[in-house]
Amino acid sequence: VPIAATDGPNIFVSVMLLRGANDSPRKIKTPEYRIGYASLKIAEPKNKLTVVVKPAQPSAKPGDAVQLEAEVKDSAGKPAADAELVLYAVDEGVLSLTAYETPDPLTFFNQPRGLSVSTYLTLPTLLKEDAPESDFANKGYLVGDGKGGPAMLDGLRTNFIATPFWNATVRTDAQGRARAEFKAPDSLTRYRVIAVAATKQSQFGAAESAFEINKSIMIESAMPAFANVGDKLVLRAVVHNTTDTAGKADVLLEVDERVRAAEKTRQITVAPHQSLAIDIPIEVLATGESQWKWGVKFVAADGTELRDAVAAKIELGHPAPLIRQVETKRIEGESGELLRVNDPQIIEGTGEVTVNLSNTRVGELRESLRQLLHYPYGCVEQTTSSMLPWLTVRDLRATLPELAKSDEEIAKAVNGGIALLLSMQTGGGGLSYWPRGREPMLWGSAYGGLGLALAKKQGYAVPEAEFKRLMKYLSDQLRGTAADSTGYGLSDRCLAVYTLAIADAAEPAYHVLLNQKRAQLSAEDRALVALAVLESQGPKDLVDQLLAGPSIDPGYIEQWFGSITRENALQLLAWTQRDSHAPRVDQ
Repeated sequence: VPIAATDGPNIFVSVMLLRGANDSPRKIKTPEYRIGYASLKIAEPKNKLTVVVKPAQPSAKPGDAVQLEAEVKDSAGKPAADAELVLYAVDEGVLSLTAYETPDPLTFFNQPRGLSVSTYLTLPTLLKEDAPESDFANKGYLVGDGKGGPAMLDGLRTNFIATPFWNATVRTDAQGRARAEFKAPDSLTRYRVIAVAATKQSQFGAAESAFEINKSIMIESAMPAFANVGDKLVLRAVVHNTTDTAGKADVLLEVDERVRAAEKTRQITVAPHQSLAIDIPIEVLATGESQWKWGVKFVAADGTELRDAVAAKIELGHPAPLIRQVETKRIEGESGELLRVNDPQIIEGTGEVTVNLSNTRVGELRESLRQLLHYPYGCVEQTTSSMLPWLTVRDLRATLPELAKSDEEIAKAVNGGIALLLSMQTGGGGLSYWPRGREPMLWGSAYGGLGLALAKKQGYAVPEAEFKRLMKYLSDQLRGTAADSTGYGLSDRCLAVYTLAIADAAEPAYHVLLNQKRAQLSAEDRALVALAVLESQGPKDLVDQLLAGPSIDPGYIEQWFGSITRENALQLLAWTQRDSHAPRVDQ
């Protein structure tokens, strides 16, 4: 049996023996068979490429141009022309966190395969033809920031990027060589350089090397993970002299008004190839984001002057959670007396007491709303929950100073949420749980659709075609409601009818149908249908029927996306729109 290259990475040889009944030695003549298999591993040495990658210099300074050189040869040692290279450099410390290994495509594509017959369809994995529609998310990022200051802080290092270079379209020339160049970041660390090569002939290879970023004089900051008001800390910086000359070094610490430093300058003598630590006591005075900068100026014995500077940020908080007391009172006449502060922790404690007086209960939500503006994002639920508070900012920024965001900030957040939600839209119009998902989710589609509908009402640009497809999907999902008797199955439809009403596509027949099934609905679900009726200016008696009963069900079972707090909140939202002066609002 001849072995062809296309038989790799392995091929199965089978032998079957047959014996008819006439030849059977058994007393009772029966036909028999035996079968055996052997797997042969097929190696193709010509598919292995030899790759060499190296930086032009083993070390560089921050901001220098780092040059990479790569060479690719085939199995015969000849240059592999027009080979495609993926070239990248990554902080060795970041790679070590995940035990990252250089990709080996030759091994990957030549793993032994089991004996089977498979049929594949590539259509579901095709990328969209419109490039802007393809979205790739990253839930983490590394940043640096810093601005000028004293001369000693010139060249402040702030660009601490983990992956300073990535290029997946590098091609080798006729000699099998390729070059690339990028700017060295400010991290004083070791970077691993990786090259992965492939040719049209299905040849593969990979290699790695490394280079370091350092300076003749370096200062490194040892920052605490966190700090609170009243903390007394010792800030440490380490000065490294990598030269062959001794000299004097002036060290500067620059802090902002949130911190008081015992001293800000120090002079030390540093021997050749010596590292010295400098400790300066500080005290934290106020909360907020603080930026601390270290700078060093080194003067060698021969008069040579060298500098380095680095910045770092830290969030300064309170030593303990703030204690709050909230009192509300309805005042019917021209005046009234509010309740006194009576929380023992406030009365007996020491510190500053801030009293806020407001004619709206929104004042209770000051801290919560501020935190909501930084809600994490990623899935359809998180993205919508992140966008919704930004839709309230314009109405509340006059009432709550914490929400004094500019129109540009608001538009950036809302438009970002719209784009991310639409990246989750599937072919059927519904939204998947994650970007570029293929299976629509009814609850996620209704919740994301609610965010898009509210944004559209406020004048933000929501693509009409995609929005209509989403609303049609929600409308189609309402079919079958009459036969559904489970509270969980009905719950998603209650949110869907509210979203359709907000989108001016209300379906009143389902308001009536869901009201008929209200015994199977939670208080949250009934509130959602009531809100849909109110939004579409439906009959008030239907709203009253839906809102009758306890605002929280005694037998409530928490669902995936539900909570008693939200159930109560939706009842409050519905009652506020039905009758803002009703006793139930106060409750």
